[in-house]
Amino acid sequence: MQKLRNAIQDGWIVHITDHDYLDDSRDAVVESMTSSGMTLRLSKPWTSQGRKFPTMEFSWDGDRSVEGTTVRLYHTPPRHTGKSRRLIKTFEFTPPVAR
Repeated sequence: MQKLRNAIQDGWIVHITDHDYLDDSRDAVVESMTSSGMTLRLSKPWTSQGRKFPTMEFSWDGDRSVEGTTVRLYHTPPRHTGKSRRLIKTFEFTPPVAR
């Protein structure tokens, strides 16, 4: 993850696939980065219960796997539930296209 963190900069494009509730995808742009994560500006806001969310926070913490510039976010329920780890979102980062 550290190698990817060092590579990503403001303005990078992120293709987000939501595998959990929406089975939807959209693009975003890295708006700002901090030591704990980054803010992504969505091309199309997420909506929930009548509210729109134009940005989302991406945290460096959590159950994630990294392959190149792709990050997969998982949900791992407590062991006592007997449920399995599941893929929630995939984030594919690419540098902005030079103009």
